[in-house]
Amino acid sequence: MRQNQDQRNNGSIYPSLASEASAMQHVTPSTTHVDQLNSQIHDLALRLDKLETVIAPIVAKMGMATIADGAQAVPAFVTQDTTGLWHSLDYRVCKDSAGTVHNLTEEVAKLIEAFNQCLKEGITELSYGSLLDKAKLISEPSLAKALDFKRKYPQRLDQLLRRAKIWQSLVGSGTKKGCYRLIL
Repeated sequence: MRQNQDQRNNGSIYPSLASEASAMQHVTPSTTHVDQLNSQIHDLALRLDKLETVIAPIVAKMGMATIADGAQAVPAFVTQDTTGLWHSLDYRVCKDSAGTVHNLTEEVAKLIEAFNQCLKEGITELSYGSLLDKAKLISEPSLAKALDFKRKYPQRLDQLLRRAKIWQSLVGSGTKKGCYRLIL
């Protein structure tokens, strides 16, 4: 019933919106309105400059590198070890040979750590099963359980690493079929 009254009044279900829309079609911004907007934009730009001057020392104190000339920022806590791999202490942040920084899940980080430890021992290539076994040995019990689950319900390592976006940048195929290696 109400809907029929609204349609009779203005030919629309929403008469107030229709009247507001038609009224706004005839509004032109005044010079003072434009000046006010420009002033607000200028104030926001000044605030942003002040904020950047406050944030820069904090970022430097935290040990984060700044981004210059479009280069990717590399955290200061990522260091290169004897194998040539750039990584954080827990391997959750790694840098590939192209300089791209990768943030990894705990499971993938343990796989990279296992790869790196094997490389230090002189083993350059590993099968997925061997890699999981090594990663389980260096993991805490909860993570070892998750890695054991991956062994029971296997998937290809390259698919796992593609999802982590480190396939062919940090880890690639080995020379033997079914083997993988770190790309340094």
